[in-house]
Amino acid sequence: MNFNIAYSPSLIYHVPNLGYQKVLAGVLARIRASLDMSTNFQTSVTEIRSILQADRVGIFQFYPEQDWEGELIAESVDPTVPSALEMRLIDHCSSERFAPLYQEDRINAVSDIYAQGYEPCYIEVLEKFQIRANMVAPLLKGTELWGLIYVHQCNVPRDWTPMDMTFTQQVADNLSMVLQHDNLLKQATQVGKAAEQRLMEQQDRVSQAIDRIRGSLDLDKIFNRTVEEVRRLLQCDRTVIYRFNPDWSGEFVAEDCDSKWSSLRSQQIDDDSLIKNVSECTVKMLSNISFDSHIQDTEGEIFSHGSVLRIANDIYTQGFTPCYIQTLEQYQARSYAIVGLFQDWRLWGLLAVYQNDGPRTWRPDELSILNQVGSQLGVALGQAELLEHSQKQSKQIQSVLADLKASQAQLIQREKMASLGSLVAGIAHEINNPANFIAGNLIHISEYSLGLLDLLKLYEKSSVEVPEEIKIKADDLDLEFIAQDLPQALSSMQVGTDRIREIVLSLRNFSRHDESEMKRVDLHEGIENTLMLLQHRLKENNNRPAIQVFKQYGELPQINCYPAQLNQVFMHLLTNAIDAIELQFEINPQLSPKLRIKTKLNPLSETIFIEVLDNGIGMDEAVSDRIFDPFFTTKPVGKGTGLGLSISYQIVTENHHGKLTCRSALNQGSSFQLELPIM
Repeated sequence: MNFNIAYSPSLIYHVPNLGYQKVLAGVLARIRASLDMSTNFQTSVTEIRSILQADRVGIFQFYPEQDWEGELIAESVDPTVPSALEMRLIDHCSSERFAPLYQEDRINAVSDIYAQGYEPCYIEVLEKFQIRANMVAPLLKGTELWGLIYVHQCNVPRDWTPMDMTFTQQVADNLSMVLQHDNLLKQATQVGKAAEQRLMEQQDRVSQAIDRIRGSLDLDKIFNRTVEEVRRLLQCDRTVIYRFNPDWSGEFVAEDCDSKWSSLRSQQIDDDSLIKNVSECTVKMLSNISFDSHIQDTEGEIFSHGSVLRIANDIYTQGFTPCYIQTLEQYQARSYAIVGLFQDWRLWGLLAVYQNDGPRTWRPDELSILNQVGSQLGVALGQAELLEHSQKQSKQIQSVLADLKASQAQLIQREKMASLGSLVAGIAHEINNPANFIAGNLIHISEYSLGLLDLLKLYEKSSVEVPEEIKIKADDLDLEFIAQDLPQALSSMQVGTDRIREIVLSLRNFSRHDESEMKRVDLHEGIENTLMLLQHRLKENNNRPAIQVFKQYGELPQINCYPAQLNQVFMHLLTNAIDAIELQFEINPQLSPKLRIKTKLNPLSETIFIEVLDNGIGMDEAVSDRIFDPFFTTKPVGKGTGLGLSISYQIVTENHHGKLTCRSALNQGSSFQLELPIM
């Protein structure tokens, strides 16, 4: 007979994986809501059939010492399927073969009775109950096989999933604990009220301990409280929590031990070979006592189904391999009890208690405590995973929203800059036409004016007597002054026209509206054009003297870049420097405002280095660390968007594969360094 567990990626019917522990906790709470065993049995079968959507779920109790016969004591059945309560189950065909396996706390899952190779006599028994697919989990009272939970699918086969089997087995484990508690309670009643009171006090201590363990969502705190509470309740030498890795190696994540014994966690940190030896020997040992060849071949899965309690009252009388004995001696252990910890349906780790100073017979009530704490710790693991998953999702959503917001703002800013560039280019073009007209005509006007003045001089020389009317008019016009001032006025007009044309050229070069592709340019030209446009902010005003600009230009080759984008970077850097200088001047009116621009070629790294330094207000470390973050600004509301330096950083790093950094100290100015590759 093969008691292997079939694996399937499907989840338990109607129960999402992340909500499994919550559903299980609710089911177990409803089962334990009554002290009456009949009520507990009926609640159990009802809950199992509701969750698994099976045709029939029942509880079978064996008659003591009657050849594995017994009776059905509780049942939940679909109305379309006949009840089995009226039938008496007598199976002399295979019960003797199955019973020892059930005593080992084995769960048996059969997807189709006709595909298992059963004897005809056993098929006949199953057909009597119209069973086509069958799952059976044992109910133990201590180490005694008390009965069975059976789950039937009638008329059609059914592939039982690992979640189906895990859920059924955990309900069976819980009922086994309830049976043991009921047995202990009856024993306490028999020996007197004093024993009963001690039992109730113990259960109360367990409940209080579990409440303290579950009082936090922090797994490290939960682990530490668990080992402390379990060691206090069981009065053992050591309690540990061991976590498996994906390859079934692992590590101790929490420990509480008596001060006279050395710490296993310290040993694992100091000696990696201990963990390797522990993992290999533990897997080999557990495989030797595993249920069948399938489980032996699957290493860690030996703990993944059924009751997961392992006990050794004395390690030297258990028949362990020398390798495993050596491992336990490294643990300083003489006796132990271990329970598996599950995160949803997956085996996560182990909760182990050790007695080091000698053998120990672990009492059923002590094992019950260990089992209860292990189950609650599994629930906590599931909740912690759900919380971590929720927090990760929340962070991811926040990150995506922040990126989306930054991208949206950058797109808007780029559109604004593109629109501004188009506007500037258009204005420059419109100004350029009349400026060229004026400049072109000034030459002729100068020639005409000078010619007329020369003609007047000739008239003065050749005329013997000037009519009185002309004299009066000449005096009114102050002809001598006009003759002197007109050439100077024309020269000033020529200078002004040239200035207009320079500004128009700077506007056109700065916007570079018609240059969306990369091209080779002189970066000095871009810097000079930007300074030209910022002249109105650099010159003296009512609040401060003029800002002195010092240029230390090196010999730079032309580089392949997006000129308009780099001009935008120069504009942001210089504008921020001017803002910082003006803020510092408000604090220190004795300040001599200075702005320094350095450029140089680094032939070793084949990069161009540009630095913009100011003696402005500067920044502390907390501000300078965030200066390139989107929407971060130290300016008052309405004075800045927090996008200028962020977009500049993106232009330099992403579009030009360069670097943009900042060095600053409060009240000591700032330095922005721009490094661009020569492409």
